[in-house]
Amino acid sequence: MHSYLSASEIKQFIEQRFPRLVPKVNGKSDSYYLDHVREKRDSTRILRVKRRSCEIKLVVSTPKGGRLARQGEVISNTDTLASIIADEIALFESGRAIASPLAAINSPKAAVCSPRPSSDQRAVALVSGDTAFQFDRDENGVDPFLRLLYYWEIRNASGEIAGRYVGKAADGSRPWRRYPRRVENLLRGDSYGRSIHHALAESVLQRHRAKVTFLCNVPSDADIDTWEKHAIAVLDCYGNRPDQRNRTAGRQLSEKIVPQALVQALTALRA
Repeated sequence: MHSYLSASEIKQFIEQRFPRLVPKVNGKSDSYYLDHVREKRDSTRILRVKRRSCEIKLVVSTPKGGRLARQGEVISNTDTLASIIADEIALFESGRAIASPLAAINSPKAAVCSPRPSSDQRAVALVSGDTAFQFDRDENGVDPFLRLLYYWEIRNASGEIAGRYVGKAADGSRPWRRYPRRVENLLRGDSYGRSIHHALAESVLQRHRAKVTFLCNVPSDADIDTWEKHAIAVLDCYGNRPDQRNRTAGRQLSEKIVPQALVQALTALRA
């Protein structure tokens, strides 16, 4: 039995999970468009699935006329597929589709015609290479593809905390996909982004240490916002100090009703 999702399995999953995606089928591939089929200049296509190889071609993050931002992926499970599609839709709707910085910096033509990459270009490449941020996915026994809380910690060259932030990942985007993209956009000159995005962009430029700890999974029947606000309060991530990057005030829960998984994660983090 094959260890990846077939084109028919992908099609069935998309129909059930992403009803907004409209399929268009030909002999070689299945294309999926957001809300309605529109091609050429104002294309609404989100992804394309090759029928024989079952590769996923992500359209939104493909630079026009250039190389793919990410090469075709063979997907082995529906959780990964859901995360990828949700990211592509979010990127499309943000109007900030990104090209691969490595395509511009490392292509043979660029090597001949372009000057040495600037520090900002190298910073963008660093983010794209997944070397700028440390994601500790295996801590606390957290399943990274389920609903979860996570904690960003940025330390400066002296080892002092320069940024702290609690976030949540519900049914859509995953932090290891979303944050590098947002930071790339900032390093390219886009001013849009939350306080944590700007702090992470600065950490890349300064070569500071930025780490994510996955705190705990949040059950599907639990209020993830309540859990998040409790963690914000306990970890002191909201306020007027430069290191406090949450912009929503926290609120601690009564000791009697704090979920044990959250208590254990926060205790371990502060130990």
